[in-house]
Amino acid sequence: MENSRKIEVEFESTEKDFQRVLLWYHWKRMLLEYLLMIVLGIVFCYLLGFNVLDIKNNGSAMFAFVATLSILFVLDLYRRIFFQAKKLKEIMKPAKTIFSEKGVESKTPIASSVRDWENYLKIYETKKDFIFFSQENFFATIPKRFFKNQSEIISLRELIKDKLGVKAKLQK
Repeated sequence: MENSRKIEVEFESTEKDFQRVLLWYHWKRMLLEYLLMIVLGIVFCYLLGFNVLDIKNNGSAMFAFVATLSILFVLDLYRRIFFQAKKLKEIMKPAKTIFSEKGVESKTPIASSVRDWENYLKIYETKKDFIFFSQENFFATIPKRFFKNQSEIISLRELIKDKLGVKAKLQK
């Protein structure tokens, strides 16, 4: 391992960046909530006296029920993800992040921090982002488009793999 590995990235995340990462982070939980809503809705319909298994007579009612839940799911998705992304964009400032053997140093016009690699619970790499979890439900993201070239992305990937091992979920 060389001690001089250092990767600097200057970036300013957009609302779209936050939307993409929040959707990535929440999609499994949201899908489970949606499926639970459908199951509970079917149980509720059954308790109200609908024979939910009688598709011939109740098929249109069940279709309307599932369609309504789908619309509510999409509206809830918009409310959660897009509203939160807008709020995040309002408070985020342009940043410069320096990755080195020692850790991750971040600087914005109003704050700076240094975090050792051991302080990250996990790091994920998606097609478009690196996502750094310092706590279970708290993460920072750096879109890949802000790296100068592909070799910087490869170098960061190797550095993360060296420092976090199995706690890093990286692209191949």
